[in-house]
Amino acid sequence: MREPGSEMGGIIRQLRHEHNNPFGDKAMGISQEQLAKKAGLGINIVHLYEIGRCKPWESLEKILDALGYELEVVRK
Repeated sequence: MREPGSEMGGIIRQLRHEHNNPFGDKAMGISQEQLAKKAGLGINIVHLYEIGRCKPWESLEKILDALGYELEVVRK
């Protein structure tokens, strides 16, 4: 069974690897350190999100904003 938040971690990892890189080459993109600095967060927060262990919404919004995305909650 997956940890709650692990799917979001995978999404953040994918967006980070694709950041400024339309071809999805993992050798390019943005590092955890660069993303943390751009989002105004500690690298530990970015890392914890990527492994599915961190869930504060405020930090998630900052990470997505730094990657050029926004969070939208839609009713099913």
